Amino acid sequence: MSIPFSDFLRNFIDTLNSQCYIQDTEINKKQIGGKNMKSSIGEILKKCRLESGKSVKDISDLLISKGFKASEKTIYSWESGNSQPTPDALLIMCKAYGISDVLSTFGYAEPSEPTTLAAHFDGEEYTESEMEEIRNFADFVRNRRK
Repeated sequence: MSIPFSDFLRNFIDTLNSQCYIQDTEINKKQIGGKNMKSSIGEILKKCRLESGKSVKDISDLLISKGFKASEKTIYSWESGNSQPTPDALLIMCKAYGISDVLSTFGYAEPSEPTTLAAHFDGEEYTESEMEEIRNFADFVRNRRK
């Protein structure tokens, strides 16, 4: 069963909010990475906005055109970590900034390990027609990636 992406994103932001602190081994609370997660989200939003060449006014105008109450002051508040955008507003900003992988951008995607796949024939001999079939299957698998 899949959930709509906006619901997923809403849950993601709720999780970020609830995970601002984690327990260390001595059961003392500490901040993740030494930062409050709200400010981290804001810092990332600001960095992405600047990298995309957009102004705060550009983003405010875009969000207002989509029906959000997002003054320039509101955008500054999000970027400084004083408040957070709604999931829908966050998605619109991510799209405007050219962010295609929201989880990775905000540090919540596990880096994938390179996978090495090797075939071991264990000394068995294959006929030429069997080898051709193996090569055809390898080509089929390779072409599915494209």
